[in-house]
Amino acid sequence: MYDTIRVHSAHEAERVAALAREIWTDFYTPLIGAEQVAYMLANRQSPEAISEAIHEEGVCYDLMMDGERDIAYCAVLPEKESLFVSKMYVRKEYRKKGIARLLLRRAVNEHPNAKRVWLYVHKRNESVEGYKRMGFVIEGEAVTDIGGGFVMDDYIMARPVIYGEDL
Repeated sequence: MYDTIRVHSAHEAERVAALAREIWTDFYTPLIGAEQVAYMLANRQSPEAISEAIHEEGVCYDLMMDGERDIAYCAVLPEKESLFVSKMYVRKEYRKKGIARLLLRRAVNEHPNAKRVWLYVHKRNESVEGYKRMGFVIEGEAVTDIGGGFVMDDYIMARPVIYGEDL
């Protein structure tokens, strides 16, 4: 139904950054404001930042398409016995259709040493409930200075990895 590729090239990083601009501008502007969205797009969601994360930090980016249309992306960082989901974003008209679940399942299956998967999610993000439906629980809170005078106010959510379980 949907195709997913592992992002490697500069062109693929540009596609992810373009999708990020669309999703972040629409979804996050009401939550954190246009200035912080612009800052985060420039510093964390740019093609250069994405390429650096892939090639220098070991972050694995997956880009999902519906035909020729880019619809979602996920970035994970494998750790010793856990998997950190640093990014999980879905185009508006594809939300609540199981896309995040598909991307998460793919990430977990590709990292068989992970015993736990965890992420940060903005406290006012409606996705908190979606993650709970996937078995995540709130383990804590984090207010993170991201530079530029901005902070992220997040929940830390996690769940155990049970292989063979349908997330």
